[in-house]
Amino acid sequence: MNDSNHIENLKQSVDNIVIVLTGQPRATSLPQWKSIVSDYYRPVVETYNEDTGEWTKNPGPVPNVDVILVLNEKDTPDKYFDGEDPHLAGLGSDYSIPFKHSLAKYEYNRTLFEERFDFKVNKEKWEKYQSECWSWADSINFVYCDLKDIITRVENASAIADYIPTYETQYWHYNIAYSQHTDIFDKLTKDSVVVRHRYDLVPTKELPIWNKIGRLFTNFWSEKTENNPTSSYHLHNSGVAKRPLVLLSGQLRVLRGKLFSSDYHNMFDGTGAVLFGKHFMDWCMDPITGMFTDKHGVPSKNRNNGLIHGEDWSDPEYDVSDWFLPETLIPKFCQDYQYTILEIKNIMLDDLFRGYNMFDQWRLHWYDDWTPELVQEIQQAHQDILKE
Repeated sequence: MNDSNHIENLKQSVDNIVIVLTGQPRATSLPQWKSIVSDYYRPVVETYNEDTGEWTKNPGPVPNVDVILVLNEKDTPDKYFDGEDPHLAGLGSDYSIPFKHSLAKYEYNRTLFEERFDFKVNKEKWEKYQSECWSWADSINFVYCDLKDIITRVENASAIADYIPTYETQYWHYNIAYSQHTDIFDKLTKDSVVVRHRYDLVPTKELPIWNKIGRLFTNFWSEKTENNPTSSYHLHNSGVAKRPLVLLSGQLRVLRGKLFSSDYHNMFDGTGAVLFGKHFMDWCMDPITGMFTDKHGVPSKNRNNGLIHGEDWSDPEYDVSDWFLPETLIPKFCQDYQYTILEIKNIMLDDLFRGYNMFDQWRLHWYDDWTPELVQEIQQAHQDILKE
């Protein structure tokens, strides 16, 4: 396969690129975020001149680029706020609380987030900054997620009381973006590309965006055509449709029969993007096989189903057929919906800002009501609670 020819062909054929940013906005208040994230994708339409420091439009046809930024409208507590890793809580380098669970601590957090403060995102500030970051795109679209709707749906589908969304939200943000912007997704074709990108992901420079797209539209299993006469696809895969396509983040692993891949990022062709947008959240909530029911179709109190904390699930006799983890959800969905699943091999993989010891005060920066004084109050309150 001639990679350079493959990439040049893609530059002529890819018609739409949609970038969907999801999850908590960690790292987005760092001054480097724009150059690391937005500028990674910018070469699909423009070229950077190292000498002048300017971007110029690429010659010839360029794809239409739509950016969708999804954010929780109100801040919610998470494990980092709760003390697991205070560096990621977005409340400053001095923030620290004991990572211990208690009913009193839970009640304090509930009162803080549900009764005392709204912690609404400052939309004007957020949209102004992101509009500057993505000014080169054809459209910039903002979506705000009401977690109350998600919480109600999960509690109706499960036996979980007082459900607090965690890792699932980064995926469901995509489904909400799809439902609010069907106009963008309706125009996608088999030659379109859609990326789900976590805000705190650092794309590797070793795999520029066009080369990453090339991994999605791999030339090895492609139909024999006049422009691609050496394809091996027709020799042993006659009649097998490749689409929908998904490129998973990182190399794939199989653990206890489960397919694992990093949850940082994934890339679809147009067909796969629409399928994921339409069905993924419903698949998670399925009353028989979803992530909130056990293997008998009974609503589970445990979000990880068979994976019970404290049990020796490494024992080969332990049934792990039903558990779900952040790294298994998308691979399992793609298997169930018969995607062609591709991976990135033999190259340094994408990482998170935390991997470079880059942390920010994203809560204080983007969400109203957060103040340094409140942070001090919370730390003292948690310490007092654990003394009782």
